[in-house]
Amino acid sequence: MFREIEPRPRNESALRHPDGSINFDAYREIARRARRSAIVSSVTVTMRIARAAWSSIGNALAGKTLPAARHHTP
Repeated sequence: MFREIEPRPRNESALRHPDGSINFDAYREIARRARRSAIVSSVTVTMRIARAAWSSIGNALAGKTLPAARHHTP
């Protein structure tokens, strides 16, 4: 009536120390690197947007205009 189910070992793919305990420091390091990467990416994108905005403002103050968009007629 009931099927026998083999219990699966939990955390079999966890990062572990040689003594078998879970290596929480390794997970902290992975999270630290991920946070740092996310912050660097965010700052990089923000700087690109700011640079484009300041460039546009500088061009407008200097009297430079962007070329008009050209529309192709079929």
